[in-house]
Amino acid sequence: MATLALNRPPAITWHKLNINEVEVEIADLPLAQGAHISELQAAGDPGAPSGTPRFAARFGESNGLSEPRALHCFMQSLGIFANSENSAPLGMAPADGVQRVPDGAPGSPASSDVRRSAARLASGKPDSGAPLPHASMERIPLESADEFGVQMTSEGSLEGSESAWEAEISNVGLSSALADLGEGPDWLLAHASQRVIATGDAVVDITAQDGKTVVAVVDVDPGEGGRAHVVVHTDSPDGGAGMAGVLVRVHAAAYAQVEVELLQTLGKGFTYLECVAIDEDDDARVTIRQTVLGAGASYVGLASNLEGFRARNGIDVHYAGLGSSVLDFNYAMRQRGAQTQVEFDAQGVLTDSSRKTLRDTIDLIRGCKGAKGREQETVLLANDGVRNKSLPVILCTEDDVQGDHGATIGHVEPEQLHYLNSRGLNQEQVEALFVGAVFDYALAHALTPRSRAAIERLKNVHAGMVPAREGEE
Repeated sequence: MATLALNRPPAITWHKLNINEVEVEIADLPLAQGAHISELQAAGDPGAPSGTPRFAARFGESNGLSEPRALHCFMQSLGIFANSENSAPLGMAPADGVQRVPDGAPGSPASSDVRRSAARLASGKPDSGAPLPHASMERIPLESADEFGVQMTSEGSLEGSESAWEAEISNVGLSSALADLGEGPDWLLAHASQRVIATGDAVVDITAQDGKTVVAVVDVDPGEGGRAHVVVHTDSPDGGAGMAGVLVRVHAAAYAQVEVELLQTLGKGFTYLECVAIDEDDDARVTIRQTVLGAGASYVGLASNLEGFRARNGIDVHYAGLGSSVLDFNYAMRQRGAQTQVEFDAQGVLTDSSRKTLRDTIDLIRGCKGAKGREQETVLLANDGVRNKSLPVILCTEDDVQGDHGATIGHVEPEQLHYLNSRGLNQEQVEALFVGAVFDYALAHALTPRSRAAIERLKNVHAGMVPAREGEE
């Protein structure tokens, strides 16, 4: 049994409430491998090999553009061709409609990497000879899983003591973000049995196993001017009890565009640990979307380091506290570069006897002139038995900045409850109505058939429509 100190905020301001951090006891379970990678498909189109051509075609139809021009403009709107001093803001073309990027620069039409990517996207097929060109998997021998970071050759032998990528990030701000996450990353690295390296779009499915610890590390680095959209889904389709976790490390180089979506639909018998570390260079854009719907206890931590000029970080969190579940969140967003922007938004529902703590801190550090940070949480308490703690904080050592924070905490009003009761709904059905809205939102934004099926399964279990599997009660 290991005891970890997790989710410690940057400012120790809540010592009297004894909620600066949480100590978690984690059972020593056998390690197992449960991660699988696949290509990201268009939402709502299971047969489409790539989403970009489909949306680019719609973009062209609505704007009267030819297919090649539509693809170029669509990629331009995503920021792929946005690293020129002559280029317009993201999503907008210059007045003459021509995007000027120096030949040979990363992201320019003359760049061979972008030409290959454009050809792949236009054809809707991966590059020949590679089933998934933008992601690879390393399997770490379970007996040496505590020695994470080795390179694995095609023959399965071990080579070197540290990957080139990890050697690179040791010299950048990602190490600072990892330090903000406390003991969580070290534990995840020590128990990881698989590592995914994503330089573009990919789906990572993690399947938790009964009586086992399943941990994966996902490294996202599309390179300068690159783009990556990575979906990480952790699920327990067979029920049971155990431990599951994921460590996501994002290095967004200059002008890179990164989206990471994390979905957790574990049964109540599982404990879930998630750590996300982000480092951003000039004009980088990183968007993180987290949806936490299951598990008996979930511990989620995120730390971002915005060092680059005009770097942006958007974080969108949705959660549901069900039964006696425990939710513990901690966010530390450090803005170091000038004109950086952080947008944090969390929304959730707590029912039954669930407990939730959310600490979100924006740190406006000297040198970040013109920076803007905003944090907002909205939580509905659908039962008198729930316990909620919302702790928004803004730290500032720089003038000429803007910071906003707040939390909206609401109960179901007696008049609303009386109205619903008069329509034949009891307390449990009223709570199920609000929780169903969270599941419906997750379903509307699910990007893979597996995630949609998992959300439907949890929704039906909590609605009492199907019997719960072991660990889902």
